[in-house]
Amino acid sequence: MDGILTNVVGRHASENTKYYALYSFYCLYLSQAKIAQIFCKSATTISAWIEQYQQTGTVSQKKRQKYPSFTDEEIHWFGEFYQKNPLSFLDESQLAFRKRFAWSVSMLSVWRIIHYQLGLTRK
Repeated sequence: MDGILTNVVGRHASENTKYYALYSFYCLYLSQAKIAQIFCKSATTISAWIEQYQQTGTVSQKKRQKYPSFTDEEIHWFGEFYQKNPLSFLDESQLAFRKRFAWSVSMLSVWRIIHYQLGLTRK
């Protein structure tokens, strides 16, 4: 029984589950509170699914924006920047990047580039 609850409570519902909840609401005329109880979700969640379906006609999650793509030149620039300034903080390289390329980059993106693409670490 614990395994079942572990896999239901606190997990994101699949599209199929959301459509079953909508079916329960529109065709079986169950209340949002009853549907929430059946599917182990909050009434607010069920309400959000219904509202999303009414507005968009689907229960699919929004397509998230991908992380910005960086050119080889921009990635190479970060490598050179940290070779010349090995003790620089992320915000310093972020500012220098903005001056050089005329567009902003988040500190998280800077960290991802230097850590994952360039293989640099703090040590």
